[in-house]
Amino acid sequence: MVEIEHLRLSRRISERQSLLTSFPYDEAELDLMQMVLPVMRDWSDTRKLRMLELFYRLMFEMYVYGFAERKRIPIHRQYLVPRHTWLDVYQLYYEETCTLICSEITAEFDVSAWLEPEHRAVWHSLFDRSSYVWFVKGAQSKS
Repeated sequence: MVEIEHLRLSRRISERQSLLTSFPYDEAELDLMQMVLPVMRDWSDTRKLRMLELFYRLMFEMYVYGFAERKRIPIHRQYLVPRHTWLDVYQLYYEETCTLICSEITAEFDVSAWLEPEHRAVWHSLFDRSSYVWFVKGAQSKS
């Protein structure tokens, strides 16, 4: 049993390494420039860097999770009406886990310590949007 877990872990590590090279960095940068940087225009460089690091990490983790789930998504979709969208699939099957992953990342970056309470709702909506977008990008990836 231990050997199987070791093989699974080795496979996940290898997959993550492969995804690091195929991750669409240009798209991530464009997303950040359009969505995140305008909200941080008055911030210090240190705070900007910290938030950008958080977003890159969030985007990558969602991309990896979407990639890992890409084989299960058609199974989930078969139980839905044909008109259901990616957002429907995401909300029904993946949003809860993505929210947990996002919470872990924001806790790791200690966001509550340096982000003003009055701005947290805006940032959390950006985290949620980014989680969805990058999960779908990973799920649609051919890597």
